[in-house]
Amino acid sequence: DLWVVIPSVFQKLCIISCVSKSLCSPLHNTVEAALNLAVEQGWRRQAKDLWLAGHSLGATCANVLFQAYLSASPYSGLIVMGGYVDEGGAFDLVHYPVPVLTLNVELDGGLARPGKISTWWRQFRQIRNSSLGDETALRSKPVVVLPHLNHSNFCPGFDVAGDLKAEVPQAEATRRIADTVAAFLMLHTEGSSQRSQAKALQMLKSQVDWTEQLMTPYLKAQDWERDAMNHSVSQEGASPFCALAQRTLAGLDPQDDQRLEVLDGFHISSPNLEHCHPNWTVEEGSDEVRLLVRSCSHTNYYADLSNTGKFTAALEIG
Repeated sequence: DLWVVIPSVFQKLCIISCVSKSLCSPLHNTVEAALNLAVEQGWRRQAKDLWLAGHSLGATCANVLFQAYLSASPYSGLIVMGGYVDEGGAFDLVHYPVPVLTLNVELDGGLARPGKISTWWRQFRQIRNSSLGDETALRSKPVVVLPHLNHSNFCPGFDVAGDLKAEVPQAEATRRIADTVAAFLMLHTEGSSQRSQAKALQMLKSQVDWTEQLMTPYLKAQDWERDAMNHSVSQEGASPFCALAQRTLAGLDPQDDQRLEVLDGFHISSPNLEHCHPNWTVEEGSDEVRLLVRSCSHTNYYADLSNTGKFTAALEIG
């Protein structure tokens, strides 16, 4: 049997009761009281069968609540919908100590839009490309973006400000969300048949495959902001975008373009950028004259206080 317990929180905002890991006892007590009510009605509580889930700000609360009471280990895993776990550290997706489903949607117009989720998609790829392999990554830390849905589809009856318009009816959206969560739980349910597990794994794989099609161009564009491994000019890397922009702005014909060499030096901080001076040098060889250009690059990003920023891409590249 599947039991679902939804605690009622103060002012309908869980974050009030769980401001941080050290100030999360009000939410913990509320959740425990709700779970005790389920026990009174016949639920047999076992830690291995207890999963924590949250949507939007509720996903943030679930993540913090899990961390705050980790030593008690009351939860087998985490499901964050329209949300995410920590951006880095011991509780990012790579290092999270229990299975996590990160479930988001294509038309989210807020803090869990695909451009933001790219952070955890990169982490999923890191897990998949490690010795753990593809199947373990799918089973334990899948990152899924569902097409045609918006943030409000997770909470029917409440339209989230800034959301893009959903492209499917609410009933269809609810079915897709439920099927995804059910498939993930099936992979962690003792006694489920091999056929059921194979079907669940195939569903998640197809969803992750679609997510990869969506996210790959975005990640490629981000990689053009800075190549941290290119130290030809700066120890802080280079910007492929700025190097290409120099060629584009020059507007040379194909023959002259072959004689232009652009090397860019990236600088993380503004003070370092101030000490970089673009320059050009004419190099006369026996066969041709070449123009060597050295450019300086830097990026400014959107505000991201405590992982609350909407965009991971640069606000400006220069």
